[in-house]
Amino acid sequence: FLLAGMGLPSGRRMPQPVENVDLFPTLLHLADLPSAEALHGRDLVPLIAGERAEWRGETFSFVIHAASVTDEERSLKLVAPNIPVGAGMANGTKQAIGGQAELYDLARDPFERVDLASSRSEEVERLTEKLRAWVARYPTSRSAREETDAELDRQMREHGYAGSWLGEEEQGAPGSGAGEPKAPDGGG
Repeated sequence: FLLAGMGLPSGRRMPQPVENVDLFPTLLHLADLPSAEALHGRDLVPLIAGERAEWRGETFSFVIHAASVTDEERSLKLVAPNIPVGAGMANGTKQAIGGQAELYDLARDPFERVDLASSRSEEVERLTEKLRAWVARYPTSRSAREETDAELDRQMREHGYAGSWLGEEEQGAPGSGAGEPKAPDGGG
């Protein structure tokens, strides 16, 4: 992501991988505000200042339909579908990560077109365990399967900010016929 403002060098580009969760602790530092002890993200200011050679070996992502982990040293990315099983991660119930994972070699295949999962099962297993541990450590309402507000969910879907889980039929989904505009009477 891009970051600009007072106290930041202009035009500096860093190759180290960052995550969206790094923004909050970075902004706290830049605003000279105290940082909470247990923040998920990392303060990017030392990295920007060139004070950190070692940064992070993996980057993670959790979205509505999938979660991923990228092994930055090996340029391998595992993408696993989120499966709605279990009541939550924090209390030790079933994992939210599962299904048929995909594995990509980003150095050779940056557009993620060649799935290597069937030929590199050891890497799939290793990265799946890392992903499960990350989801368990940082559960979200989706990964923990917490109950959500039905009206808020409806509004989020209506405005395109939410979707369904893999395998679910969503009423009103594009191509389903439901919720699509109808031709005016007499119009085809």
